Amino acid sequence: MSRSISSCFFCLFFIAVLPTPSYAQPLRGSSAQTNYANIEGLLLQGETVHFAEDLPEEERRIEAAWITKALRNGVEKIDIRNAIITGDLDLRTGSSYQVESKDFELKFNPEIKKMAQTLNARTVFLVSTDISIIDSRLEGKLLAGIDKHNCAVVVFQRGVRFGCIFLDEADWEGAIFQHKADFSLADFQDDVHFSNAVFQSQLICDATVFRYGINFDNTKFIGEANFALATFQGEADFEMADFEDKADFEGAIFNSKVDLGSATFQRAVIFYGAQFSKNTDVDLRRTTYANLLISWHQLKGHLGAPYGKSGELLHRLEGIAGLSQKEGQTTKQSPSEWHTGGLEAYVRLTQLPSGLEFPSQLSTKISYDSTEE
Repeated sequence: MSRSISSCFFCLFFIAVLPTPSYAQPLRGSSAQTNYANIEGLLLQGETVHFAEDLPEEERRIEAAWITKALRNGVEKIDIRNAIITGDLDLRTGSSYQVESKDFELKFNPEIKKMAQTLNARTVFLVSTDISIIDSRLEGKLLAGIDKHNCAVVVFQRGVRFGCIFLDEADWEGAIFQHKADFSLADFQDDVHFSNAVFQSQLICDATVFRYGINFDNTKFIGEANFALATFQGEADFEMADFEDKADFEGAIFNSKVDLGSATFQRAVIFYGAQFSKNTDVDLRRTTYANLLISWHQLKGHLGAPYGKSGELLHRLEGIAGLSQKEGQTTKQSPSEWHTGGLEAYVRLTQLPSGLEFPSQLSTKISYDSTEE
């Protein structure tokens, strides 16, 4: 009998000391003060914070400073969903390394050092946290670009995912992404800056909405860049960008200028199904590519000066080997024999000679109609 009582007492004691699981969804009936305390603690422990969609906004608020503090503490992950994030979110934190130090040489490869020096950075912040913030709203600025005060750049050592609404400016200038960067379904409602950024792995912007200007000038894409079904309401600036892998703009919508001037596409760049609004200018001057996949009718009327005073229709393209008049057909005629045949020509620019610059190298073989359509 005594042994049975002892066994029951041991079981009750064992159950009592078991750790309780982290609770990431604050109770509807708990006070806001208690909720906030719980949320900050969860973030600092690297726990998941997923709010129920039907919770009132005041119960789903997170201070951006808590996220910054968690990153500074080096938590393994930030995993947030259905949150309202208040204040400026500063990702320029984490372990810091002086570019010329021995610690830097041990921690980073020579390519990272070269990139930092190109940006005149003396310090690198290494963010080792896996970051995922989706179905949420950021009400302040996102700061992940060059910290000019400290002459520092940010290296994201693990994956980042931001599928949320950005109400204010998002600055990623000079940031280095060593793993996948996923902005699918994000809605940027102010300017976005990725100038001089480096994507060492895949960039995904599936169905992303850029409502104002987006800057990717001088950006280096080492992995695939996917902008399928993305919407560019403001100017899309890819001037002097370098794409080492495939660039996919299939089904994208461009409602303002598209600047691909001096950009380099080392593999296929795909514009199948992309839409350019009536007043959109596409700048392809000095652009170098191996394989530009686009229908000619998509471009007609959008190639601006110096190929027409107001970007009028370019109606004849001659002497270009590798063009096809219909999908699936490749011309075998010599350049001197082949031409598009007039205003309504439907051609596909594909498998052009490697290193060909379009249209600057073709300008002597393009004639245009200088009258308005």
